[in-house]
Amino acid sequence: MGKASTRMTLNDEERKMLQTLLVERFGLRFHREITTGPIFVLVRGTKTLQMKEAKEDDLRTRGFHVSMSGGYEEFGTHISIASLVQEVSSTLERPVVDQTGLKRFYNFTVEMPPSDHDEALATTNLMQQLGLKLKTAKGQVETIRIENASKPTMN
Repeated sequence: MGKASTRMTLNDEERKMLQTLLVERFGLRFHREITTGPIFVLVRGTKTLQMKEAKEDDLRTRGFHVSMSGGYEEFGTHISIASLVQEVSSTLERPVVDQTGLKRFYNFTVEMPPSDHDEALATTNLMQQLGLKLKTAKGQVETIRIENASKPTMN
């Protein structure tokens, strides 16, 4: 039997709580800069969308999951496109802009070949199997510049 793992991304509230913790405990001071740089744009592909609309009463665990056995199976339950974009952006370490027009929550299951150990290739293959496509482009990139960080304060 394969090993299962779950990847979770932070929502806006959790990100704000973490930011507050870093400011209070580490004296973190930073500023944000907007520059033009490389991004990805997520659009609908030419294939049929391979995600099923999630039902509101779907009580399964929400999030992204990976099950390993031979190849691996990646599945998402009750996933918004915004969450998918955030996950892809984190994996590819580049901003991703959603231009799919999809506004609902979705479930999907995709079988990936064992050769997809390159995360960029695996992510591109995942998007294609879902009926989506990543395009390269130039766009606004937010960068966080750290001005100061100190040793953490005591609890």
